[in-house]
Amino acid sequence: MPRRLALFGALSLCVGCGGSTSTSSGPPSAPGLPVDSVEVALAQSSISLAGGRTMASAVAKDYSGAVLANRAVTWQSSNRNVADVQADGWVLARGVGVATITATIEGRSGSASVTVLGDNSPRILSFTATPPTVVAGAATTLAWTVSGDNVSISIDQGIGVVSGTSASVNPLVTTTYTLTASNPLGSVTASATVTVTVNPASVPVISSFTATPAAITSGGTSTLSWNVTGATSLSIDNGVGPVGGTSVSVSPAATTIYALTATNSVGSVMAFVTVTANPASVPVISSFTATPAAITSGGTSTLSWNVTGATSLSIDNGVGLVGGTSVAVSPAATTTYSLTATNSAGSVTRPVTVTVSGGSEPSPSGQLGGRGFTPVGSLAFSYAPAICSVSGTTIGWTALVLEFTNVSGACPA
Repeated sequence: MPRRLALFGALSLCVGCGGSTSTSSGPPSAPGLPVDSVEVALAQSSISLAGGRTMASAVAKDYSGAVLANRAVTWQSSNRNVADVQADGWVLARGVGVATITATIEGRSGSASVTVLGDNSPRILSFTATPPTVVAGAATTLAWTVSGDNVSISIDQGIGVVSGTSASVNPLVTTTYTLTASNPLGSVTASATVTVTVNPASVPVISSFTATPAAITSGGTSTLSWNVTGATSLSIDNGVGPVGGTSVSVSPAATTIYALTATNSVGSVMAFVTVTANPASVPVISSFTATPAAITSGGTSTLSWNVTGATSLSIDNGVGLVGGTSVAVSPAATTTYSLTATNSAGSVTRPVTVTVSGGSEPSPSGQLGGRGFTPVGSLAFSYAPAICSVSGTTIGWTALVLEFTNVSGACPA
């Protein structure tokens, strides 16, 4: 038994003097199953040349994958000019490049690579996926920030060399993307990984499908609006067809049920909304007036109206189509105006009369048959022909005859 202890001490002393290896003896190995595998992990896979360091750890496992504790570890660096590893697992930067850090436990080994970056070496400052979770086939954006001189960037999973700061991908299953940035400084490569989780695809979701207003007059307009997610196409029946955006206008002549169909690669869903079309009624003329109702010849009257439900308005006797609520007229004689209000259901008419009076006339004076006269009585008008004989001269009045009463210088008997 004493000879075994002496031999163990000699072996430990020999292993520690190798220079390229470091041994962490730790507590004595616990009896039990032998080591089947060794896993090595680095706290950082890339470190800076100036004072950079990272911690390496090693885990021994048996054939079943169970962790074996209290096993001595021997550390080794493949290139101590790039990175050196100490007995306690600290990895120290020595030069730009890549080194492999190996841990050996009871004859089994595991390793991990560390990259030492110089001032102009490529650095991956960020690498993200937005959104990180999508449905199968949906798009997510990979975005990155990289520093360094003359850096070449590539992404695996069939993407290849990329430029700019982002790229869109459409994974069908959960995928891990690795971004690699490299430049000519000793073929240094820095990598970062992002995983996009893909949820199983599902049919679209129609959150709402509405009609505003829900009730219209036949031939009027209603707006169909919807909120849909997860659809690759949308369509509405009853003559509307494929639609985009979030709304469309319809003008049904009768009450109509519209079906919205949302479709994607998994299937289709439908939602329904009813637009009630009430029968149209003829317009209503609440009032049609003339102000003033009576004018003298050449004067002006204003025709005013209050109408609901009309698509067009017109007034006869030369006025024609009108808009607004009033129009001015100047009839030469008493005139009855008819206002016609029209829509798709028909027309209604309402009349109003503007009375026109003749006005005042100048008093006649002058010569009649060569004889002067001055009116001293009343003046009357007659539309019957008359004949007056003055001094043997006959004067005929065929349209308008003035009959004088008490006129000096009147026609002799």
